Amino acid sequence: MADATNLDTVISALPLAAQVGQLIAARIRGTALDDEMAATIRDCHLGGAVLFADNFAAPEEARALTARLQALCGLPGLPALISADQEGGRVQRLKPPATSFPSAMAVGATGSAEHARRWGL
Repeated sequence: MADATNLDTVISALPLAAQVGQLIAARIRGTALDDEMAATIRDCHLGGAVLFADNFAAPEEARALTARLQALCGLPGLPALISADQEGGRVQRLKPPATSFPSAMAVGATGSAEHARRWGL
């Protein structure tokens, strides 16, 4: 993990278009990137991606997709930010075999600060 000084150096060395692109995380469709989406990610210098249920047919596909996204979005000293739309509760985008976590409402209902810390990490 880069410290703040190194991060500032990495960011300031990027052209303005790449600095702006690093602020954008794109919605990716499907379990693999087609050539057009890969070119868009590369050409727009996107900093990451947001994944949904249609990105996760099998663990191997998810692993391959995230590795490809990391290669396209990540920069030396600045890895890609890959996230999933996964609030828990009624919104469970990641289905088994992915690990299911309790919703924020369920954790809050326990009244336990320790549970909140544990599930929040």
